[in-house]
Amino acid sequence: MSLTDIMSNARLEWFAEAAMIMFAAAFATILIRTLLRSRSEIEYAANIPLEAADNHPTGSQS
Repeated sequence: MSLTDIMSNARLEWFAEAAMIMFAAAFATILIRTLLRSRSEIEYAANIPLEAADNHPTGSQS
C-alpha cells in the first residue's frame, strides 16, 4: 500500500469544510461588530492620531 492510497482513503475533506466554517464565523463576527459601532466610536477612533500629534511638544512626531 502506497502513501497515495493511504492519504486518498484518509477522508480529510472535512478539514476544508471546517476551515470554511471558521472563516465564515470570523467574517460574520467582524462584519457585525463593524456595523454595530456607534458614530461617536468611529469619530473617536478617527481622531486618535490627531490627538497624539497635538500632545507632542513640537507639534510633530519626527
